[in-house]
Amino acid sequence: MRLRLVFLLGAVTAFAPFATDMYLGSLGDIAASLRSDAGAVQMTVSTFFGGMAVGQLFYGPAIDRWGRKKPLLVGIGVFTIASALLIVAPNLSSFLALRFVQAVGGCAGMIIARAIIRDVFDLRGASSMLSQMMLVQGLGPVLAPVIGAQVASLASWHWIFALLSASGLFWFAAIGWGLPETLPAQARRSTGLGELARAAAGLARRIDFVLPAATAASAMGALFAFIGGSAFVFMEHFGLSRDAYSLVFGANAACMIAASQLNRLLVGRFAPRTVVMAATSFAVLAALVLIAVSGVAHWAAFLVPLILSLAGGPLIAANAQAIAMSRSGEYAGTASSLVGIVQYLFAGSVIAIVGALHDGTTLPMAAMIAICSGLSFLIALVGRLRGAL
Repeated sequence: MRLRLVFLLGAVTAFAPFATDMYLGSLGDIAASLRSDAGAVQMTVSTFFGGMAVGQLFYGPAIDRWGRKKPLLVGIGVFTIASALLIVAPNLSSFLALRFVQAVGGCAGMIIARAIIRDVFDLRGASSMLSQMMLVQGLGPVLAPVIGAQVASLASWHWIFALLSASGLFWFAAIGWGLPETLPAQARRSTGLGELARAAAGLARRIDFVLPAATAASAMGALFAFIGGSAFVFMEHFGLSRDAYSLVFGANAACMIAASQLNRLLVGRFAPRTVVMAATSFAVLAALVLIAVSGVAHWAAFLVPLILSLAGGPLIAANAQAIAMSRSGEYAGTASSLVGIVQYLFAGSVIAIVGALHDGTTLPMAAMIAICSGLSFLIALVGRLRGAL
């Protein structure tokens, strides 16, 4: 049962990384195909994260009322159809709109996975399970840019979205057949949307929920700064090829996977809040080194502190999200959606800022990574002092 959950939930939470990372190396090709410029096409990344934030508004209340499985299947279906339509998008406006819809569908896995884990496991078990799930989910950033680069080289960027649509169809069938419903009918909240809105407002007023959720969101913001700016930094500034960039991206993701698995060992010996404080402190120090070397001439000297500054993200996110979800009470779905809303609104903003500050150097991306890491540390510190972490 546990292994099946890890595999299925990890796969559906990987929809978003695949939908983002597979096409990053093809942004220039998409810009040319849609008769637009690279800066405008970069907005398709932030639009995607905006759609993920909006999707949380629906899925959280929906899974508290109708269970976990049916809303997940609806989301996968929307993702599959939107991915197919992106192949024939005639212009940038329609491409942006479809990316938004694709994100609304694709975010279902992330929200519902957290709620399912909350249904089945206690705090330590949830933190460990999130780390295991990240192992499967983490294959997305490792494999996606490599697969995307090869597909674009052999055919065109259109086939990237054809693969995404086909994978959505496969996982729709797999979830329908293999995922059990973890919220029994008697535990569902069949009340009106007004009560669910009040529940969400109540959670939003609890610092022991908000501060861990904000800690996770700001830590992941550093990763999104990398996602939004790395293609231009490594391909334009450092002059790497699309294949070389995909390997750089994959190396970073592999280190994040290793860190997420280290978390499984750490939570067996230390409290989740202790791991959060240690990981945020390490991330800040590494980000300061990244700023110091941001003017270097060689990409390898920049890559090492970059990887170190992002490696703590999975440890921070897994533990901080588990802490936040442990305070959700009977509204796990609504709590999961709030965690996601904070994370992806922050992500969209970070990516938009990195794009707006794009100047052909490494500094905008490096500075935003440092800001997000510092913010995560400060929020975690306040949470620790206030007894909320």
